[in-house]
Amino acid sequence: MKNVLVLCTGNSCRSQIAEGFLRHFAGGVAHIYSAGVETHGVNPRAIATMKEAGIDISQHTSNHVNEYAHLSFDFVITVCDNAREQCPYFPTKALKIHQNFPDPAKAAGSEEEVMAEFARVRSMIRDFCAQFVQTHLITKTQTLLAMWQQARNRYTQLLAHVAQPDLQKHLPPATNSAGFLIAHIADVELLFAKNVFGNQTVKVHAKTVIAQKDTGEWANLPQLLQYERYACQCLEQTISEQTNADWLSPITTKEFGTMSKEVALSRIISHTAYHAGQLALLLKYGQ
Repeated sequence: MKNVLVLCTGNSCRSQIAEGFLRHFAGGVAHIYSAGVETHGVNPRAIATMKEAGIDISQHTSNHVNEYAHLSFDFVITVCDNAREQCPYFPTKALKIHQNFPDPAKAAGSEEEVMAEFARVRSMIRDFCAQFVQTHLITKTQTLLAMWQQARNRYTQLLAHVAQPDLQKHLPPATNSAGFLIAHIADVELLFAKNVFGNQTVKVHAKTVIAQKDTGEWANLPQLLQYERYACQCLEQTISEQTNADWLSPITTKEFGTMSKEVALSRIISHTAYHAGQLALLLKYGQ
């Protein structure tokens, strides 16, 4: 988990807005802080403009940068020229990034005009924060891993409702049972982990792939679920170990020919989703 500090003069507007957007875009991949070289309190209009954007910063506090002197930061972002000039030295590896934004608190005119300026600056800060997170905090591996996890989540939830009698269900004229589909999904996920993503420690029997039909042996629910969990854990771990360069490297398999690992991931996502859909139909309508 990386530590990110957003610094401005009074920790009132710009740094508060930036903290809100960085937390929103980064999710749980980083710790986000904001501070000022002075403390002016959180500007109510900053709270209001972020509320319009769907982000609640009403519980934020205005903090002095000295309060975080004990923390080791990976990034220090200054969002005003004054803060950049007064930015203290942190005895860490922190990379300093500067992006000056107009101070909406200095806007004059009617309330509508002032809030329009807050919205304009908010949009500028939003774009900067989205790009910063994409560039510095979230790697391609994290993005693709999250995509795979989200895609597989419905299948994982479906398995929680499978009972022992369900394993023999099938829908004529098709002969594949629910138990066979669970075993087959696990077999293919493990084959992908081993043959596509290079995890040679994976143990896979691939019986469903070899037989290419339901042999009627998939009737032990605890054993099937244990095998399924093993497949899920192996593939998840293997995906998480890929580097950005790995995703672009070509891989050749007998089944799919040559493609990048990034494209190959889409194949295993669609394969699991396709057979999970079949499984859902079997559980609901199967005999």
